[in-house]
Order: sequence, then structure tokens, then C-alpha cells
Amino acid sequence: PNPSRATTEGLTPDGIAPAGWGDAFQLRSDLPAARYWRTHNDHGINITNCADFELHAHVDGVRAMGMVLNNCQRGVVYGTVRRTLADGLHGHNGTSRCRIHVDADTTGDDGIALISKAGEPEMLDNILDVTSIGSLARGVTVSGAQNTTVLRADARDAWMEGVLILAEALEGANTLYTRVVSAFAVGCARNPDAAAAGTCGIRIGYPNSGARELYTEIESARAINNL
Repeated sequence: PNPSRATTEGLTPDGIAPAGWGDAFQLRSDLPAARYWRTHNDHGINITNCADFELHAHVDGVRAMGMVLNNCQRGVVYGTVRRTLADGLHGHNGTSRCRIHVDADTTGDDGIALISKAGEPEMLDNILDVTSIGSLARGVTVSGAQNTTVLRADARDAWMEGVLILAEALEGANTLYTRVVSAFAVGCARNPDAAAAGTCGIRIGYPNSGARELYTEIESARAINNL
């Protein structure tokens, strides 16, 4: 049965994954007796094939991604992610109709990422209300996701773009429509080669000429002190 609610509280004394701890927790709908499953993939929390769930999580110090949403439907995710070696939160493989309220800090790759790959089911109708601070890649990335609503994308001190919306993912999945209610980038594009690569605080564009047309509705976007 699909869990209606899950939380990391009680897994450790403060509900936070210990820094450097190799094991993680995996939430799966096909495990009838347990909501959490220990795994060695080094992600903080990996939610796979789940629907109609609510997750409250705090992840600190993991060797891969902080939170992974893999083929999830109609979920709500609240929490914080700190000190990861990969993305803070990564949604992919058909994850749809989810609401994501996550703050990411000091991530080794993108802070928040919805990225489809070729051959995966499309991601549809997700809603982002997120922040990213100190990402070593991009603050917030939407690439290969349809009908995404960005209620708030607040990116600070990202090494590359603060907010990036691409019409096509690197492996061929397309983004057709994105609604941006509020995007804010400050102190981003710190990579010294950023200007030569076309990197900026907020970027909406096409990685190659084969992408389908991108429709983006922007209500508010501000970029301050980005290189």
C-alpha cells in the first residue's frame, strides 16, 4: 500500500541523517511492512514508485543526492537538504503532480533539479517553492519537465546559473511550458568561465537547435550581482 504520510523524525535523535553516513533511507510503495528501507546508494532519501504521500525530511551530509523523487505521483515534500556531493533534490523518471517545498544549502551539484532523460516518462504538473544557497552547479534547474509551476525559486551564490529553464534536457526530453511566479538570483554565475559559456543569474533557453519550442510565462524575475 502507498503510505499516506512519512517522516524522518525518530530515525535519529534529531531526525537528521548523520554527516558522512553511508546508509540512507528508501521509501517504496511495494514494501508492505516498512516505510523505510536501508540502502547503500548513498542518497539521503530515495522515494521510488510512490503516490499520494507527504514527506517531512531533513538531510545533512550525504555522499550523493539529498532527496530523490523517482516516478512519484501526487506527493508533497517539505524539508531541508545540506552538504551533499550531488543534487540537493532531484526529480526524474515521470515524477508528476508533486509539490516541492525544499531549501537546499551547500550542494555539490544542482540545489534543486527536475531533469528528465531520454526514454523516461515525462514529468508533468509539478510545483516548486524552493531555495538554493551555495550550489556548486546551478541553484534551480528545470529541464525536460512539462507544465511546471515555479512559485518561488530563490537562488544565491550558485557556481553556475541561479535559475535555469531549458527547452530540452541534454539527453532529449523536452520542456514545453513553464510558469515562473517568482525567480530571484543573487551572487550566482561565480564560475570564472561563466561569461564565456553564456552563464548568467537567470537563464531560459535552448541547449541545441533540435529542441521543440519553449513557452515560459514569467510574472517576476530579478537577478542581482551575478557575474
